[in-house]
Amino acid sequence: MLFFKLSFFQDLTRLAEETFKEPLEFIHQHHQNPVLWLAFFFLGLFVFHATYNALEKDK
Repeated sequence: MLFFKLSFFQDLTRLAEETFKEPLEFIHQHHQNPVLWLAFFFLGLFVFHATYNALEKDK
């Protein structure tokens, strides 16, 4: 049973590595571009703001 859980975890890890390989390579290639980091920052603010507003509507 433990071997099955380890195998599942390895498959899940491999799938995550394959899924995020191209975006991570893009970030590594363009890591010194300040526009990229500003875009990530404002995207994060947008997601935070949208989530916060959605949670506040329920009150």
